[in-house]
Amino acid sequence: MATLSPLMATMFHATQSLETEIIAMRRYLHMHPETGFDTPATEQFIRDKLQDLQIQVIELKTGIAARIPGRDHGKAVLLRADIDALPITEENDVAYRSLCPGKMHACGHDAHTAMLLGALAVLDQMRGELPVDVYAIFEPAEEGPSPGGALLIVEELQEKGIADKIIAAYGHHVFNDYPAGSIARRYGPVAASTDQFMATVHGKGGHAGAPQTTVDALSIGVKIVNAIESFVSRRTDPFDPVVFSFGKFHAGTAVNIVAEQAELGATVRCHREENRAFLLENARRIAEHICAAYGASCDVQIIRGTPALLNDDRITAYATSLAEQIVGKDHIIDVPHPMMGADDFSRVAATFPATYFNIGTGGNGIPLNNHQPRFNIDESGLLPGTRMFCAFALNADQLSAD
Repeated sequence: MATLSPLMATMFHATQSLETEIIAMRRYLHMHPETGFDTPATEQFIRDKLQDLQIQVIELKTGIAARIPGRDHGKAVLLRADIDALPITEENDVAYRSLCPGKMHACGHDAHTAMLLGALAVLDQMRGELPVDVYAIFEPAEEGPSPGGALLIVEELQEKGIADKIIAAYGHHVFNDYPAGSIARRYGPVAASTDQFMATVHGKGGHAGAPQTTVDALSIGVKIVNAIESFVSRRTDPFDPVVFSFGKFHAGTAVNIVAEQAELGATVRCHREENRAFLLENARRIAEHICAAYGASCDVQIIRGTPALLNDDRITAYATSLAEQIVGKDHIIDVPHPMMGADDFSRVAATFPATYFNIGTGGNGIPLNNHQPRFNIDESGLLPGTRMFCAFALNADQLSAD
């Protein structure tokens, strides 16, 4: 590991002394999960911690923001944690198991929140060393419903004039794909855009024994699914991944009745805006033209979700240099390809120069990944994650000097 500067050494010592508290905060949040935008108790927990530290709380319509002043008030860095859980019933047999049936922190947002709270406690102690102001946002509804919390928070930061000050933003996510004590990074695309394609086919029902008198919505719906899947496989570059996955198909009421209506639904994921526009427009055209060819009509609804998450090269290089000091070069992992999952930190990255890293939390016999009822983490990964938040803010003079 690289020799630490006096500033980083002080931060290391301060975060080490808070490790037990960070783990305790994560476990408390894990026991009390809330979902979507309905996160009042979680937000009150965060607000109470910030007020105990006498850190300025900025009231938002969505989520919570906090500010620690640095030497230069005209510039700022932004740190982000998501706070919502998932509608999953936990199956772990642990002392800090969820107390809320049907709700669970199965994606690690409890860890993100605890790490950022721990980092703010350290940065507050070291505020005399901060080169620029630090803003932290605690975001609900990262898991939905659409449009999620990040877009609304970014809009509020813009309305309040805070956005104009932000020179760099940082977010991260715990992942059990990587061992605790490691940090994974990627330049360029990190996560996919996520949109929904919904189509309702309107045909003409009738007796199954007289199909010539009907317009079979079920059959037409099947043709739409097949045609779109064929289009994707033949009109997109296999080295530029896209996903158009149908997960919903409802049609028919009985085996001897031709379906009058069919409802189709798909998720659409891309790493480039060009692919996103190309797929959505052509899927609409395919559905409408197939329906017209068979005498049916079609209502298509496209629900635009988050854009693709793209890391800024300069900010990623900066964060990498910090990660090397925190865990050592041997524990920096290059993410080989972007994921087809999504994270609405992409809203932040589309507005500010930003980067998004993965914090390793695998190990200790914890093989399961996110969004599962037995998801858990190796909590020794919380300390490197907390230090990344701290280091990003404490060394921001390297960015402001550019």
